[in-house]
Amino acid sequence: MLMAIVPAGLSPRNCNVIVTNPDGKEDTLSDAFEIEEPTPTTTPPPTSTPLPTSTPLPTPTPFKRPLLFIKSFSTNPSSVPPGESVVVTLKIRNMGDTRAENIRVTFVGGTFVPQGASGTQVVSELGSGSQTTVNQSLILSREVSTGVYQQQVVLEYEDPNGTVYSSTEAVSIPVTVPEPGLPQLIIRDARSNPDPIVPGQPFSLTFTLHNVGDGAAKNVLVSMKEGPAIAVTGGGTQSVEMLGDHGMKEITQELIISESTRQGSHRQVISIQYQDEEGDLHTTEQRVGLAVGGLKRGLKVRPQLTIASYRSEPKSLIPGEPFNLYVDLTNIGEAPAQGIQLALGSGLSATGGKLVEGASEKETDLGLAPFAPLGTSNVKFIPHLGAQERKTLVQRMIVDGKVQSGVYAMEVIFEYQDEDGVDYTSGELLSLQVIRQPHLQIEIHPSITEVVAGESFAMPVEIINVGQETANVSTMELRSLDLEIRDGKAFIGPLEPGSSDLLRAQAVARQSGEAITQVIIHYLDDFGHQQQVIQELRLQVRSSLPPTPTGTSQAGPSSPESELRVRLSTLDKIMRLLKALLGLGVE
Repeated sequence: MLMAIVPAGLSPRNCNVIVTNPDGKEDTLSDAFEIEEPTPTTTPPPTSTPLPTSTPLPTPTPFKRPLLFIKSFSTNPSSVPPGESVVVTLKIRNMGDTRAENIRVTFVGGTFVPQGASGTQVVSELGSGSQTTVNQSLILSREVSTGVYQQQVVLEYEDPNGTVYSSTEAVSIPVTVPEPGLPQLIIRDARSNPDPIVPGQPFSLTFTLHNVGDGAAKNVLVSMKEGPAIAVTGGGTQSVEMLGDHGMKEITQELIISESTRQGSHRQVISIQYQDEEGDLHTTEQRVGLAVGGLKRGLKVRPQLTIASYRSEPKSLIPGEPFNLYVDLTNIGEAPAQGIQLALGSGLSATGGKLVEGASEKETDLGLAPFAPLGTSNVKFIPHLGAQERKTLVQRMIVDGKVQSGVYAMEVIFEYQDEDGVDYTSGELLSLQVIRQPHLQIEIHPSITEVVAGESFAMPVEIINVGQETANVSTMELRSLDLEIRDGKAFIGPLEPGSSDLLRAQAVARQSGEAITQVIIHYLDDFGHQQQVIQELRLQVRSSLPPTPTGTSQAGPSSPESELRVRLSTLDKIMRLLKALLGLGVE
C-alpha cells in the first residue's frame, strides 16, 4: 500500500504508477488514479457595499524530493561458498526531482558480515537522474546451507533543505555449499582490460577459477556462453588438466563485443564442465559482469600499451627465495609503439625525472618493496611493438627475507612514443602473493641408522620449530612402502619458536636393503589454507644381526690378543689333522 499527498496547484490529470525492479526492469499501471478540479466554493450574495478585490494566492511550488533506489546489482563470485568473501556491486540511481546529499549506504550484518572496512559507504551527493556505483566486500558465515540469501541494504540521504529520507532494500546472494568429497568450481575476481570495454575493440577477460570443494576436478573445460562477448580467436573454450581441492587457476580469454552493444553493465555467462575423481561429469554456469563504455569515435590513431597478463614462478613466493616474473605486454592500440621503456616499480627519480637504471635507494623510489631485481636492473627496453602485438618479458627477482605473508602490489610504468615522436606514459599494478613457510627440522630421536628385517622397532620422529615464528601445525604422519608402521599419525598443534614434539611410532621392515619413510607435516599457512611439508628419512635394513664369536675378549676382534687366538686355533686344527692321518690319535 502506498500513501500519497497531492501537492496543491496541480491541474486535473490522470496519473500513472511506475514500479521499478532492482534489475532495472519497469512496469506501468496506466491511469492508476485521477486528480480532479478542487470543489468550487459558494459565492456570497452581493451587498450594497462593494467587496474589496482580493489578491490572488500564488500558485504553490510543486513538491520536489530526491528518490534513491538500487537500479541493479552483481556479486563476484556469482555464487559464494561458506566462509569465503564476496564483493557486492550496487548501481544506485536518483529518480527524484532534486539532488540527494550526505548519502549513506549501509550493509546490515547477518549471514554476511562486512570485511576489511565499515559496512557503511558514503557518497557526498547524487544529482537528479544520475547514478553511482558502490562496492562492498562481505564474508559469509560458515554455518549456512545451499540457497539464496537476502542482504539488507539501508539507503539514508537528505535533500538540499536537510530533510532526511530512508529506505531499505534487499539484494539476493546465491550460496553454494560443496558436497563432501566432491569438487566445486566457481569463478571469482573477474576483471576486464581495458575497463570499461570499448565496443568493437578486443579486450581480455581475466578471472580466477577456484575449486572450493573437497575433491580434485579433472578435465576442466571453461567456455564462453550467453552474453555480449565472443572469442577473438578459437572457440572460446579453455581446458585445465586438473584443479586440486582448494586450488586456483587464473584464466585469460581474448574477447570482443559488437559496436552496437549499448553502454552500461552486461552479464557474460561462462560454462564450467569437469569430472570428479570417480569420473562423474559435472556442469555449472557462472556469471561475470562486463562494464561497457561508449564507442570512441574521431580519436587519433595511437599506440596503447597494457599488461594483458602476468604470472610468477612459483605462484606463491617465499621470503628470501628467488622467482621469475613473466609480464605479457600488449599494444592494444591501432598504431605501433617505439622506444618503449618498462620499469617494474615506479622507476622515477625523486625529482620526477625519466626512468633510470641503477639508481640508489635514496635517489629512486622504485616501488618494488619487498622485491628486488636479480642479474639486471628493473628497467626493460623494447625498440618496437606493432599494433595488436604482444611480447613477454621475464625478470629474475628475489623476495625480502624479512617480509611478512601478504599480497603486495608492484607498480609497472611504461613510457613510449608513436611514429610521430609523441610521448605517452601509463602505469598499472601487479599483485604478488608472499607466504612465509615454517622452518621445521625433522629427525629420528634418538638416531637410528640400522634395523633388522622382520623385527619390530621403535621409530620416534621429532619435529622442531627452528624458525622465529609460531608454526600452525595440525598433524604429523608417517608413510612408507618399505615399512609396516603402527601409530604413525598424531595431532601436534601450534609449535612456538624453539619448541618440539614427538611422534612415537612402531615399525617393522619388510625386507633388507634401504627403507624410505615419508614424514608429512600438515599445517595452515597465513592465508588459512592447508599446506604440507614432506621429508624423507632413510634407514638401512639388515637380514639378521652379525654372529658374536664365543669367548671373545673385551679387546675386540681387531686386538692383538684376538689375532693371536685366531692363529693358535688354526695351528691346533692342522696338528689334529696330521695326528689323525698318522694314526697317532686325537685327544
